[in-house]
Amino acid sequence: MQSSEKHFGMNCNYIFNSMDNRQTILAISPGTSLLGFAVLRHGVLVDYGVKAYMWKWSKGKSLHIANSVKKLTEQYAPETVVIKVADIASPSKNVELIVAGIEEMAEKKGAKVFKCALQDIKQACCNGEDTAEELYATLMKQYPELSFIEKLGLNGYFYYGKMFEALGAIIYYLSEI
Repeated sequence: MQSSEKHFGMNCNYIFNSMDNRQTILAISPGTSLLGFAVLRHGVLVDYGVKAYMWKWSKGKSLHIANSVKKLTEQYAPETVVIKVADIASPSKNVELIVAGIEEMAEKKGAKVFKCALQDIKQACCNGEDTAEELYATLMKQYPELSFIEKLGLNGYFYYGKMFEALGAIIYYLSEI
């Protein structure tokens, strides 16, 4: 897990609303093997990373993922939780369960829930460019501390892809409020 304290800049293609700049936003891009997250507090990227769950799907794995999300919500007490959801019409049932669990946990903590798809994120961050590489490049330009991922090659992009989606989801959320 990497941490950062980079101010949220004005040079990307999104609307930055200073009223909601005062809140803490936790974004999550869930998957059954990797869960990416990013936290923006008062306009500053304070944490980001990937949680890996590389074992076979089971109730125990589901509980482990839920516990990881619970720890993030307790650690950061976000006012808003942004969830990247699948673009496809019929996402994995296990991912749907994870999303439902995140929504329920956020609502119990009194956080607003906002959902977006990858296409929404790409539209907000890089004018709808269809490649993940364009999204990664845009976010690494905005947050140079993420450029270490570029040095890892394809494996780094694969592993950190969910984290980039989560960070992009925050930018999309801010462009919509």
